Amino acid sequence: MAGTPGSGRRAVGAVLALERGFRHLDDRIATKDGRDELLRALVQRRDVVVTWTGPLSARSPQWLRSFDFEVVWLDADRGAAQPPDTRHVDPFAADGSYRPLGKVMDELLSPGSRRSRLGARATARA
Repeated sequence: MAGTPGSGRRAVGAVLALERGFRHLDDRIATKDGRDELLRALVQRRDVVVTWTGPLSARSPQWLRSFDFEVVWLDADRGAAQPPDTRHVDPFAADGSYRPLGKVMDELLSPGSRRSRLGARATARA
């Protein structure tokens, strides 16, 4: 998950970890230690959610997609800043308040996306 500041990426990632058993990683996956942690989680066949707070480089989404991740964009401006090849999820209601976190998670995990699950279980390629 990536998106604009204040869109709730980390909160959604934390709830997926606490309530749904996902391994929550953040933009530390840009480091060697973070990438190793991601690969260990995938080898263990864990569900993983990555919350990306920094700018998405052109390589970041492709690298995550190589492990069958779907890149989801959270923001409040109805997708105006949305990078190409990402799925938009709006964490805000029409009145500007946050939507219930459970509703946002349900939308993230809904089968209407390209993949049936966010951070689909994937096998790390050697």
